[in-house]
Formats: sequence, C-alpha cells, structure tokens
Amino acid sequence: MVRAGDTVLAELHDITVDMPWFTARLRPRNGFEAVRGLFADEVRLLNAEPFDEEAWEAAYERVAEAVVLVRPVGETVEDFLLHIDGEEARFRI
Repeated sequence: MVRAGDTVLAELHDITVDMPWFTARLRPRNGFEAVRGLFADEVRLLNAEPFDEEAWEAAYERVAEAVVLVRPVGETVEDFLLHIDGEEARFRI
C-alpha cells in the first residue's frame, strides 16, 4: 500500500512480477488526489525526450518525501522506487 504518515492513500492489487519490477493495479483511497500530481510529474519527466536526469531526480525526491510504500504485512519498505501512471503502479524494492 501507499501511505502518507498514518493515512493509506492507495492499495496495490493484482501484483505481477517481472524482476526486478513489480506491476500492480492502483486502487486510490481518500487523500490520493493530494499526491497524484507528484506522480504525474515524475512519470512525465521519466518518459521525456530528451531525458533530464536532474529534473527527474528532483521530481522523484518530492514523491519519496510525500509517501512510503508498505508491505502487505504492515512493514514499511525502506528503499523503493515507485512510479504511478493513472491506475498502474510499477515499483522496485
């Protein structure tokens, strides 16, 4: 799940694995709209041609400061990379 503080922003369902990446269907909850724009900016910069690494890193830092990724057992993932594009989430842990 995706959390900000104690608030669950989204659940990740139907997770598939293509190591090292996981893909899931995003089920947004109340509060997700507050961070949706951060993810949209990050994905836009990730896919931009030409790729601007500095701009993407700054955008991803804003994502990482805003949310945490939590395993189904409730354990916070310390190191992760998470992209959310519409209703699809891709992540590495």
